[in-house]
Amino acid sequence: MAKVMFTWLKERWLRRKAQQQDGEHFAADEGSYIERMCIMGLMMATEAEPIKEQREQTTPEDQLTPEDKMIFMMGYECCMMWAIKSGIEKVLQPEEVNATVLAMQKHVAKHGWYKAGAFEKIWASMEIFMPIAMSQGPNAPPPFPIAEIMMALNDAGYPLYHMPHGLHFGVYVLRIIRELTSAAQSDATEHLQRVRRQAITQK
Repeated sequence: MAKVMFTWLKERWLRRKAQQQDGEHFAADEGSYIERMCIMGLMMATEAEPIKEQREQTTPEDQLTPEDKMIFMMGYECCMMWAIKSGIEKVLQPEEVNATVLAMQKHVAKHGWYKAGAFEKIWASMEIFMPIAMSQGPNAPPPFPIAEIMMALNDAGYPLYHMPHGLHFGVYVLRIIRELTSAAQSDATEHLQRVRRQAITQK
């Protein structure tokens, strides 16, 4: 299941990029190229079917309350934002990274799962715990970021006691983090190339 959805996300990302390059409308229509691409990746990740399945669990022991659904989704959004940020900051200057993160936050506030104050606290905690989650020693097992997502939520003051923690879902989240990081780094590189080409043509 995780492998199938990972492939679906990658194919959808590439298809949406091709549409954007043809001048078609896509997820965000304002901001710089890198801001729009990052917003697109974030929304695609949060709208993926495995996330909906986890959010809408129907078994009594796994069912989330409306408040828990909000916390779960804000935590996941912040996790994906961190993945994107960790990709673009390998290429862009800090001020452009911060502007892109702010653009994603504003988009989530309008179109995503968002509660003022809570989202910002969760994001601050996620920036502490996600680097820990994704650090890996030479002989260490693969990261399992679900645990650190729960820690970040708890640290922010929004504990989630029914956070999905199955192996398949954990592997899925790890793969999406890595894919978003890689794609964001690639998009940031393309963004710089576009800026340089534009500067040359304006001379």
